Amino acid sequence: MMPVRKWDRAVRTTKQSENSVDAVVILAILRYDKSDPSKDEIVCVKQFRPPVDGYTVELPAGLVDANEDPGTAAEREFKVISVSPPSFLSPGPTNESVCLVRMKVDMTLAENVKNHKRTTAHEGLEGCEKDRGLEKLLLPRVGFLDALHNLQEKDGVKIFAALYSFAVGMSFSEGAK
Repeated sequence: MMPVRKWDRAVRTTKQSENSVDAVVILAILRYDKSDPSKDEIVCVKQFRPPVDGYTVELPAGLVDANEDPGTAAEREFKVISVSPPSFLSPGPTNESVCLVRMKVDMTLAENVKNHKRTTAHEGLEGCEKDRGLEKLLLPRVGFLDALHNLQEKDGVKIFAALYSFAVGMSFSEGAK
């Protein structure tokens, strides 16, 4: 029998049921030239997070509304390619679960070029996102891990662990040692 222990934890009050998904994490890859992936960019966000008293770099994410599936929540911004099964970001202290939604955005299509503005880090963000200090970042797909390291060194940002793990995995396919 397991000994009785005390645990600290955070519980999402918006969770619909024990097995429901709370949020989507969006991996959006902007493709500018189908024959040259070195031109691709990954959409990330930089925002202030009070628990770590600093800015973090993360993938875009959002809560799933009541009676909404993860793909629909993610489609507010991009075309969905696939939705992962639910996974847990930090099961030690919280019950939050998310689905990773993969998306590719074909930037050779006029409709995507028109809707995508590279002018400012706040372009296209809702008012509440700007008020929270959210900033969009477009980082290169090739050399993604190096780009994250550069942000850490230059801006002192903290990299979300799942994003860092993803970048390390991508670096293996680029021939990193």
